[in-house]
Amino acid sequence: MTSRYSALRPFDLQCLTLVVVEQHFPTAAEIEQFLRHQIRNLEEIFQINRIRAAEDRLLALLAWLGRRYGQVNSRGSRFSLREMNLTHKALAELCGLTRVTVTKMLNRYKADGVLQQVSKDDYLIPSTGGSARCGRDAPSTPARSPGLSVLSHPFSTTEL
Repeated sequence: MTSRYSALRPFDLQCLTLVVVEQHFPTAAEIEQFLRHQIRNLEEIFQINRIRAAEDRLLALLAWLGRRYGQVNSRGSRFSLREMNLTHKALAELCGLTRVTVTKMLNRYKADGVLQQVSKDDYLIPSTGGSARCGRDAPSTPARSPGLSVLSHPFSTTEL
């Protein structure tokens, strides 16, 4: 992104495999749609961080991550912390908790059946798990939009 939209500095990425790059010049409507989408994401994260009970706040964050970046089906939301490059420490920082607290809560969620561990780094929040626990404090998030995420979007960040 240019300084018009962000204070972040550009960075270089190095690809480990062959990559084809196409230049895209977004229209004003595409830029507006992308920025609105990012604002909605921030609003949802702020809403999650306003949940007072730490246990509910972490579960609301996991449910949001599952809906936003995971695979949603009739069983629930499946997501991979490894694919999202999220450690327990990163989850703790997002929720204003300690890493130890996050690890304990994840273990408690698994014991209670609110969170199911599918593989080492993959989790499933059953359809009834996240919403029943978080109640009215959980933000309502539509299913994730294809092509629009923090990591990939319809235009290059350098073109904004």
